[in-house]
Amino acid sequence: MAAYQDINDFMQLVRGANTKFERWKKSSLRPLINILNDNAGTANQVQGALANLPAQKVSKYLDALFYLLATYPGLTGNDLHLPVLGKADAARFVRTAVPPTFNPQVPVQDRVVAQNAFVGQTVEQYIVDNAASTGVILIHLSGFQPAMSDVYNSRRVVDHMNSVLRVAKAKNCDLCILYQNAPPVCAELQATANAFNGTTLAHVHPQHMGARDQAFYNFATNHTNCVVMGFDACVCVRANLFGSTETMPLGGGYVAPVVSLTNVVTSRAVLVCNGPISPIADRGEWGVLTDT
Repeated sequence: MAAYQDINDFMQLVRGANTKFERWKKSSLRPLINILNDNAGTANQVQGALANLPAQKVSKYLDALFYLLATYPGLTGNDLHLPVLGKADAARFVRTAVPPTFNPQVPVQDRVVAQNAFVGQTVEQYIVDNAASTGVILIHLSGFQPAMSDVYNSRRVVDHMNSVLRVAKAKNCDLCILYQNAPPVCAELQATANAFNGTTLAHVHPQHMGARDQAFYNFATNHTNCVVMGFDACVCVRANLFGSTETMPLGGGYVAPVVSLTNVVTSRAVLVCNGPISPIADRGEWGVLTDT
C-alpha cells in the first residue's frame, strides 16, 4: 500500500508531545515511523511496531498513537497495548426504556438504571472499533472548568476530551453539542470541535435536558451508541443521561434521558466533576463509574 497519508498530522502530534523529538538520539518510535513512510508498509508491520513500543513511550505519545489507530487502514483499537487503563477505561450503559412507574420527584427521585460494564478499552479505542454506529455528545462545556485540569492517567481531562474528539473526527463520527451559553464549547476544545462538519447544535436554556430539543433527540436516537463527555457528572450530565424532574412543554411528560434513546459510552477521564462521581440521592445509575 501507499505510505501513510496522514504522516504529517501524526508527526505534529508526536512533536507536540516532545518538542525535542530525535534532536539528539533516535527515538524508539523510529521503526514505526519508517514503516509509515514506506510505500510497502502494511498494517501487520504497523501492528508489530506498536506491540514493540515501550510502555513509557506509549503513554508519552498517546495522542499521536490514538490518531494513528483512527487513520491507518486496517488497524483496530486493541492494536495499541496500553500499560494501564485506569480512569480512562470506558463504560457502556445499555439503552434502557424509562419504566412506566418512573418518578424522579422528591422523595422518590428515580433515575433510569441501565445495565453497564467497563469495556476494557479507552473511549478512543472504542470509537476506532465502532465508528459507523457511534456519535459524540458534549454537554455544557461552554466554559473551562477547574476540574478539567484534573489529571487521570497522566493526562488532564481536557486532554482526554480533545483526544476523543480528534479520533472521532478522523473516523467520520457525528458531533452534537448541548449548550446553555455562548460559545457552544470553550476555547480549549474549539479547535478539535470546530473541525467537525455539520455539527448538531442544541441550545437549551434555562433548562438542562438536551432531549427537549428535537435535533438533540434525533441525534441520540439515530446513533446506536453515543459517547458522552461533559460537565458536571453529578448534576447536568447525570440528569441528561439518567433523568430528572424536567418536563416537556404542554404536559408532554418527563424529558427522555439519553440512556433511554441510545447506548451511552463514557469514562471518568472525560467527565468533569469535583471529586468522585457520588451524586446526591444516588440510585446506582452511574454503575461501575460510581465513586470513581
